[in-house]
Amino acid sequence: MRPGMSEKEKLSYAKHIGVSLRKVYDTDANLLEEELDSRILEHERARREQRLWVVALLSGVAAILSAVAAWVAAAQSPTPPTKNPISVPRCEIITADQGGRTFLLDNGEGRVWDLVEQTDVRGDPEIWRIVHRFDSDGDFIDWAIDRFKPEAREQLIQKLKDQREALRKKEGPLNEEINATQPNQPK
Repeated sequence: MRPGMSEKEKLSYAKHIGVSLRKVYDTDANLLEEELDSRILEHERARREQRLWVVALLSGVAAILSAVAAWVAAAQSPTPPTKNPISVPRCEIITADQGGRTFLLDNGEGRVWDLVEQTDVRGDPEIWRIVHRFDSDGDFIDWAIDRFKPEAREQLIQKLKDQREALRKKEGPLNEEINATQPNQPK
C-alpha cells in the first residue's frame, strides 16, 4: 500500500489483493480506515513471508542438488595415483626363466641390479651389480669413456677424433661429386 491513498483506492486495492472487508464499517456505515489499513498491511506482510519461504525452500533444494551432483562427480572421477601404491612393492626380485639370472628391480626409480657371482674374491660371493641403461649411443660412449683410467681415456678420445676425421676425408670427394651434380645447390 502506498501512502496517501484515498478511501476508495484503499477499498479497491483491498478487494484486488483479497483482503476481507467484513466488519470494516461501523454501525453508521462509515469506513473504519485504521482497521482497513491494518488488514492491508497484515496481508502484505503475510505475502512477503510466504515468498521468503518459497525462496528458502528453493535454496534448500538447490543446495541438495548441488551436493548430489558433487557426490556423483566425485564417485565417477578416477582416484589420483599415489606416489608409492600399496599394491606394488618398492623393490622386487625377478628371476628370468631362461638362463636362471636374477634381477632386483627398484619400482620407484626404475633402476635394475643383476645378481652375479664375484669369482675374483675368496668364497665366490654373490653380489648385486647395477645394470646400466643407455638411451642413446652417446650415453653408452660417455659411460664407457668414464670407465677408463685418465691416460687411456685421453687416448680413446684422440682415437675417436682421428676416426671421425678419417671418415670426413673419405666422404669428402663423394660429397663434392653429389653437390656438383645437383643444380642450384649452395656449396
